[in-house]
Amino acid sequence: MNLESVLASPGGIIILLGLAVIAVNAFSYALYSQVKSLVTSALQEGDGFAGDQTVATYTKLLYGEVMRGSFFTPTTVVTGSRANDRICRRVERSAAYARIRESASWVRNLPPPFHLIPYCV
Repeated sequence: MNLESVLASPGGIIILLGLAVIAVNAFSYALYSQVKSLVTSALQEGDGFAGDQTVATYTKLLYGEVMRGSFFTPTTVVTGSRANDRICRRVERSAAYARIRESASWVRNLPPPFHLIPYCV
């Protein structure tokens, strides 16, 4: 099966669009997992443990900032100053977070039918 035969079939375009949606959302979820890993390690460095709710809150905040784009605006409310938060500073200053930010630029401006993960987390 080659690309020409897929495009010639009646549902070929739909199949290709479906595969594109799956690929974009899988990539976005991989970025979310990487941010979650960075947050977990930053929390464990300081306190030695990380609660599920704390990890989820920081991950949603930092992932939302990475995915802020034309269609997605994060709605996480933060009390206090993010600039003074040690976990946010530690994660945002890491080299891995910079790579995540760069990688996110590939998918952050795609419209919602193609990019659903930021709305689901």
